[in-house]
Amino acid sequence: MKVYIHSDDKGVKALYYSSSPKILELLRERLPPIAEEIASDTRSRAAEHIRFMGLRPGDYVKSFYSGLSMRQPNKAIAFIRSGEPIARWLENGFTISDMCIFARIAMAMKFVGNDENSISYRLAIHRHMTCVKPYPALGPAFEARRSKIMSMLSGVARDAGQR
Repeated sequence: MKVYIHSDDKGVKALYYSSSPKILELLRERLPPIAEEIASDTRSRAAEHIRFMGLRPGDYVKSFYSGLSMRQPNKAIAFIRSGEPIARWLENGFTISDMCIFARIAMAMKFVGNDENSISYRLAIHRHMTCVKPYPALGPAFEARRSKIMSMLSGVARDAGQR
C-alpha cells in the first residue's frame, strides 16, 4: 500500500494506492468520516477569521467540503476543498499591489461619511501596496488529525491482513 498526502492552494488530498481489493474496501469505508471531520474543523477555524460581514457572509465558511473520489479502480482519494477563491488567498496570504483609481473626465467621486455633513469629493484615490498575512484553516485542521489518519492506515493494513 502506498500513501501520498498532498497539500496545495486548492486543498488537501490524500491518495492511497493499493492493488488489494480488501484494503481499498476498508479505505473507502473509513476515509469519509475522517475527511468530514477535517472539513468540519476547517469550517470552524474559517469562521474565526471572519471579522467583517460582507455581501455574502458565510459563503467562505460553507465552501469547505470533503469527499471520496473513486475514479480509478485501484485508488482511494479523500479530499477536502473549497470552491471560493478567497479560501486559497487566506490560506496562503496575498498581496494587493499599488493602484490608482481616477474619476471620469469632468467628474469626481463622492464619499459620504457617517453624518450628512461629512461629504468629500476626490478626483483620484491612491492606494499603497498591502500584504495580507495568511489565515490558514485547512492546513492546521489537517495537521491536527495527522496521527489519527496514520493510525487508521495502520489499522486498515492490520485488518486487511486478518480478513
